[in-house]
Amino acid sequence: MNKCYNTAVNKILNDAEKEMLFLKHPYVGTEHLLLSLLKKDKIKKICNKYNLTYHNFKTELLNIVGSSSKQSEIILYTPLLKLIINKAYDKSYDEKKELNEIYLFSSLINENEGIALRIVDNMGVDLKELNKELTKPKIAYELGINLNDKEIDKILLREKEIEEVMQILLRRNKNNPLLIGKAGVGKTAIVEELARRIKLNQVPDNLKNKEIILINTSTLIAGTKYRGEFEERVNNLIKEVINNKNVILFIDEIHNIVKTGASDGSIDAANILKPYLARGDLSIIGATTLEEYNEFIKKDSALNRRFATIKVNEPTNEDMKYILMKIKKSFEKHYNLKISKESIIYLINMAEIYFQNLYNPDKCIDILDSVCSKKVLDNYNKDNKDNKISEEDIKKTIYSRINLHHISKEKINNIKEELLSKYNEQILKNVLNIIKDQKPNKYMFLSGTDRKKKEELIKLISKKLFINLINIDCTEFNDEYSLNKLITNNYLYDQINENPYSIILFNNYESVNKVLFNLINTMINNGYITNNRNEKLFLNNTIIFILDNKANSRIGFNNKKNLLFAN
Repeated sequence: MNKCYNTAVNKILNDAEKEMLFLKHPYVGTEHLLLSLLKKDKIKKICNKYNLTYHNFKTELLNIVGSSSKQSEIILYTPLLKLIINKAYDKSYDEKKELNEIYLFSSLINENEGIALRIVDNMGVDLKELNKELTKPKIAYELGINLNDKEIDKILLREKEIEEVMQILLRRNKNNPLLIGKAGVGKTAIVEELARRIKLNQVPDNLKNKEIILINTSTLIAGTKYRGEFEERVNNLIKEVINNKNVILFIDEIHNIVKTGASDGSIDAANILKPYLARGDLSIIGATTLEEYNEFIKKDSALNRRFATIKVNEPTNEDMKYILMKIKKSFEKHYNLKISKESIIYLINMAEIYFQNLYNPDKCIDILDSVCSKKVLDNYNKDNKDNKISEEDIKKTIYSRINLHHISKEKINNIKEELLSKYNEQILKNVLNIIKDQKPNKYMFLSGTDRKKKEELIKLISKKLFINLINIDCTEFNDEYSLNKLITNNYLYDQINENPYSIILFNNYESVNKVLFNLINTMINNGYITNNRNEKLFLNNTIIFILDNKANSRIGFNNKKNLLFAN
């Protein structure tokens, strides 16, 4: 025992020596090392599945080997135990990792001889299965989530897509499915359902015993500061998965692997994966949106050829009615509430009106979850026993989410009274009326030379009603290049997705150029705009105010402080 070991390994070996002395055995052998290892949390977690515990093994050891009457005065290791420790050390050295309990246990199990293994075998423990447990890809489990271990509800109305995924995975070539669909349509849920079926053995033989590991691209790159570290991590992950043969990697938002980890002198994850995917050495399930697929993956023909695409469409409202009616029982049980069919239909319709930029089934399920949790909390705070979800509960939750709950008749009247002395009554009334009106696609022109007064009024009202204000100065967007700040760079998209109920204020409209003029017209007439990736941004819950500073405008503010408006 002439090697230097770390503190943790020395503690394991010292504990093995104590076990040998306590049992009054002449040598420290594999059985004493196993007793010491079975006290370690990582080893306990693995061995408990096979009913191999410290207590059980020690009882069996005493039954078969017994103990001596005299305690040994010296500590001697058996040649086999020395060999096992040396092999564990060499393997950890080769893999550039510290020797630990896993390396020691793996070396012990793989030796196939010694008292420890004979006793374990006598206990009926399947050593091959135990060894499989040890050879599971460590990096994959460190970086990812095993979907087979998750408690997952059965997914509905996705039989076709699940069949397609299984069919692709069973293929000899091009066996990597790529799910393409809008965010929230259930791409990840399809993969989770496959993992659930694998767990229940409800899959063809070639997919049985497979494990689906969800890998996030951000965790792949985390902590890799220096050149070469990222490539080493990805290559080690790939090697582990290939050696295991039972692991399927699931990479959500797979478009991120393009350029991920790339730096000076480095290659990205996509280029590392390509040759392995080409040879069919490993299986990967990917998920992305159509826009990101076209932008990042389709352009890379070598990468694109490795995948077989599956389109995942958003469920219809009728589909959502069926899905919510099926899953409402689990919600009722979890929250101890009653959810009627009428409430389900109302929720679907309200979600369609107020969250057009989100997608089902995630949209409606998320709203239902929020409604139920809010109802439980309200009942607790009010000491109420009303356990039925009403349309009013749904409306309150949705209005709260988009900040409409701040807009009430009482608040509007209070603001009007407060600001009446500073602003013209008719102007104030018209602006507040359009805010109070719940109709979609609302807009108003305000004109007149007093620019500061108009802007001040809108800002003040938005602040008092807690409405998100997006202030756009038309003079700053006088060409297509500057307009990219609004559209291509997703400023408007991010603002409105985060705050569906917003005021969009176009200032200095008299300076508008043709490009911005067309954009504003599209927003007013179509109720949505489209970015460079062909994504629609619906403006149902926005109010557009257009401030024109010309004195002779036929609508808006004028010198007589009268307001005319159009919408």
